[in-house]
Amino acid sequence: MDAIIAAMDGEIAAVRAAMEHLTERPGTAGSVATGTLYGRPVVTARSGVGKVMAAMCAQEIISNYQPGRIIVVGIAGALHERLAIGDVVLAEDVMQYDLDATALGFALGEVPYTPYRLLHSDPEMLATAALVASRLGAVSRGRILSGDRFLSNIGESDPNLLSLLQEDLAGDVVEMEGAAIALVATVNRIPFLIIRTISDHVTAKPSIRLKQFLKQTSENNLRFVAALLGAPVPA
Repeated sequence: MDAIIAAMDGEIAAVRAAMEHLTERPGTAGSVATGTLYGRPVVTARSGVGKVMAAMCAQEIISNYQPGRIIVVGIAGALHERLAIGDVVLAEDVMQYDLDATALGFALGEVPYTPYRLLHSDPEMLATAALVASRLGAVSRGRILSGDRFLSNIGESDPNLLSLLQEDLAGDVVEMEGAAIALVATVNRIPFLIIRTISDHVTAKPSIRLKQFLKQTSENNLRFVAALLGAPVPA
């Protein structure tokens, strides 16, 4: 069984619509749905926004359904102008940029007294997803940074943070859940992949029409999920 997790229902609406034999039940932050997708058993869940909600959801799914892999889909903010709205970034690795125990001698993002800092996506899943032609924009690989803060217009409001994310941490996008799910998956020894669609740039104020954009993103997410399940990519 594969698990597909998103922060918001709209990010996985198309996945759930394509499922067969669907059964829903309450979850930590929203309904959890089990069924089949392209003949493969799957479980989908809405985690809710933020790292704590995401971690609780991931552990709940792992404990109750024992998935063999975890696929995370959703939207994110771009740290560089070369990434356009609609582009898809596949995480080579992810990190919690707001986990800061540097005063104790640990690296930024390092979970103290553990080997966990940069968390790496499964290479096979990453290679498979990289072959998918997105309907919304370019597909690239990169580093995803997660933190419990929605970043907007930080070029003016917090240039030091922008420099930290872009240069010191070599990030490509920021979001609020991926590294938390990745950490839970890593500790449980479950392969994962984070797939993020660019919805805004952190140096500007968000300008998309979210409801319509989530619909388009959700349909595009289904293409990547289909490929990862070994099914034909929807036309």
